[in-house]
Amino acid sequence: MRRIVLTSFPERPRAASLESLGAFVRAQRTASGLKLRDAALLCGVSKDVLTRVENGSGPVGSDNLLQILDTLGLTLLVVPKNQVSQAEHAVTAAMDAAE
Repeated sequence: MRRIVLTSFPERPRAASLESLGAFVRAQRTASGLKLRDAALLCGVSKDVLTRVENGSGPVGSDNLLQILDTLGLTLLVVPKNQVSQAEHAVTAAMDAAE
């Protein structure tokens, strides 16, 4: 039986690339104790789709991406580019307060 290897969350709460977004997805999945196959089944996507999201590679439909984020308890926050620093600071402060 394969065990789940925990992956830490990126230090900054900002996904500036598909690879960094995938790192958040993988960290959330492993923190939830879900194997890749089980998480894919729960999200209603194939294991291949979830692997592509976690690796930040290959085509993945936005509907699949949003479904994966929602199912794993993540959300996509969109802010104006000129407010990214303030939003990042606010999210970091909220995450620190929750610990």
